[in-house]
Amino acid sequence: MDELEQAQYSEWMRQELLHVIPGAGAFRMLGTTIRELGRKQSWSQFRKEALPEIARDWLEEHKLP
Repeated sequence: MDELEQAQYSEWMRQELLHVIPGAGAFRMLGTTIRELGRKQSWSQFRKEALPEIARDWLEEHKLP
């Protein structure tokens, strides 16, 4: 897949994910869509790396140790 195809595919995936996020059952739909797109492993890795950073930022923002 060349760069243009990759960029178009990435944008299509982004739009698919943004479409399922709002509304009732958002987390379930997000998980289903991630699996359908074949991105469960990359999502899990992203989440694993992002959550500690999010927690640190929140603690810092609220001036907690």
